[in-house]
Amino acid sequence: MAIFKPPTPIIEALEDLLDRERIAILSGNLDALSRHLGEKTRLLESLATSTSDSVRIERLKIKADRNQELLVAVGRGIKSAASRLKELSNPKVALRTYDKGGASTEMSVPKSGFEKRA
Repeated sequence: MAIFKPPTPIIEALEDLLDRERIAILSGNLDALSRHLGEKTRLLESLATSTSDSVRIERLKIKADRNQELLVAVGRGIKSAASRLKELSNPKVALRTYDKGGASTEMSVPKSGFEKRA
């Protein structure tokens, strides 16, 4: 009876893919994620039919969860950037200020007669 189970090729390939996926997320290479999708699906389907070491499966789960958290953060960042760009493209015509009691006051910004042309 062997104490150490050698890793299966499926687990090794999936672990390598999850590491490459993490690098792609951190470097902002979102195109690479779509290229990895087919391989990831194939490996996960193969893993589901194989009998594997639960310790290695848990390690894969941790890596997949880590990548999922990174992807959620990327999504929030993209949404925030899009919102900011929308705000910048529609400049406000008023300035909102607050007094020491917390009450807000809106001050209109006078239109400038100056026109910028490119």
